Amino acid sequence: MALFSWRHWTSRRTGSARSSVAELVTGYVLVSIGLFWAVGDYSGAVGTSRAFEASTVIPARPAATLYSAESLNLAANGVAQVKCADPGSAYKYRYTGLKLLLQSSGQYVFLPANWRASTGVAFVIPKTDKLRLEFGPARSVPSPAC
Repeated sequence: MALFSWRHWTSRRTGSARSSVAELVTGYVLVSIGLFWAVGDYSGAVGTSRAFEASTVIPARPAATLYSAESLNLAANGVAQVKCADPGSAYKYRYTGLKLLLQSSGQYVFLPANWRASTGVAFVIPKTDKLRLEFGPARSVPSPAC
């Protein structure tokens, strides 16, 4: 860019009109690519730092207990599935050991309470009438009865 600017400036001083439209377009394209690249790098760095901050507060989030009318087969270290004994119950399965990370666009994102970035999984579950959520203190344990 410095060479392009110097050439453009010297051509104006000497009175020659050698700069072409192609040089100007090339200069603008290079600057635009550089700006998009910088914005992409910045957004990646911000996303990484925010993800790190969010992962440090997962243990302090409220404990979530998920009740479901159907089995969801949530298999992860620390997540327990209990089949409820009452056959007339609207919710046949209970899942404990979860933390609600976020709810967006009609979906829940759950993490196991002992989630680690290196080995953890996340569960994305659509919000339906066949689900019920209960929340308690971060280290609470739900009652044994459904």
